[in-house]
Amino acid sequence: MLLTMQGGILFPISWLFGKIMDFIYNILAVDGIASIGICIIVFTVIVKIIMLPLNINMQKSTKLNSFIQPEIAKIQKKYKNKTDQESMMKQNQEINDVYKKYGTSMTAGCLPTLIQFPVIMGLYDVVRNVPAYVSSIKEFYTPIADQIINSGIDYQTKLTEFVNENSISTAAQAIKNFETGNTVNTIIDVIDKFSTTQWQDFISMLSSEGQTKIVDAINANLPSITAVNEFMFGIDISEAPGFILSAALLIPIASTLVQIISMRISMAQTKKNSQGNDNPMANSMMKGMMFMPIMSFFMCVVLPCGIGVYWTISGILSLVIQIAVNYYFDHIVDPDVLIENQLKKAEKKNAKKKGKKSLMERMMEASGAESASKDAPMSNRISNKNLKTYDTKNIQSVSSTGKKYKQGSMASKANIMLNYDDVKGRE
Repeated sequence: MLLTMQGGILFPISWLFGKIMDFIYNILAVDGIASIGICIIVFTVIVKIIMLPLNINMQKSTKLNSFIQPEIAKIQKKYKNKTDQESMMKQNQEINDVYKKYGTSMTAGCLPTLIQFPVIMGLYDVVRNVPAYVSSIKEFYTPIADQIINSGIDYQTKLTEFVNENSISTAAQAIKNFETGNTVNTIIDVIDKFSTTQWQDFISMLSSEGQTKIVDAINANLPSITAVNEFMFGIDISEAPGFILSAALLIPIASTLVQIISMRISMAQTKKNSQGNDNPMANSMMKGMMFMPIMSFFMCVVLPCGIGVYWTISGILSLVIQIAVNYYFDHIVDPDVLIENQLKKAEKKNAKKKGKKSLMERMMEASGAESASKDAPMSNRISNKNLKTYDTKNIQSVSSTGKKYKQGSMASKANIMLNYDDVKGRE
């Protein structure tokens, strides 16, 4: 942590999104809407729009990989039951060359998700620590922090004891930052995590000790702080719902339902894309997703409602984008055009890397597994058949789901590849 802002490599991301949040708040405040909850919703929508190209690219990669899956399955069938090192390396090389041919990779759909991870972490810090990034809101806390410092009390000990006694876990990190020296920001970090009830307990403690100036500063600014943190149905955006029956529980419940719906749609789409082919990586990812609804509920229960609002709205928007993008690639985009364009892009990309051997090829050379014909590119030695050369005149092009494809199309060729050897054997 750097004072009240996120430090380290995430600082630029947090700083940028903090500026966006500050801008949103100032715009809404002009119209009398000074609610952090509303700011978080608008903020989440803007961020989702910014990240939309990544989401579209991820879905495109997933769809493209589904079309080339028959080629991958054919290679896996070729090396079935061969567990020696040479065979495994050849299999991996041939699979790698198929991905290379189409300009994609096994993890292409995962890359946008990995890119989003630091972004999400940066957003989390902004939502968790709003006064650090929204100067207008920080002004409500600054007079209180100044009075605490000028009171002459051992405020570090007092705040530490109060946080521990009230189990304010979200302020634990801020307490540790008293050693950084910037006490005003650190005090704001701590008191920003107080709920409405905890503020009243804090006032009672100070009043009993005769700290009237601090109490007066709190009473003067607390209405503004309360208004900023107030959300729909009387929910305090700064409080964690906990396992107590209240309106705040609507946030974790909504978040969980969104995750369940999203998970079911993802599983259905993955099953559809695999077209009956076994995809171990996809199956593993689906199993991992089973824990998402549980994690979502627990996170929204134990963390402040502000985080829950962001997580829930983000989930709803992601679900809408997921449905729209799936529909686009399933019903609007021509698979032939998609594959043809990808092949052209891959050809140009591979031409720039001509002469450079992949890591897998270098490993095979080192192990002596290269064949005598290594002068020819590995991609030319994989098979005499690919999506562009398969003859579909006498082969019924119907997917495992019963969907018929236009005869001679790229999609139809993808679907008959798995059956090619069997058909030739019957001729």
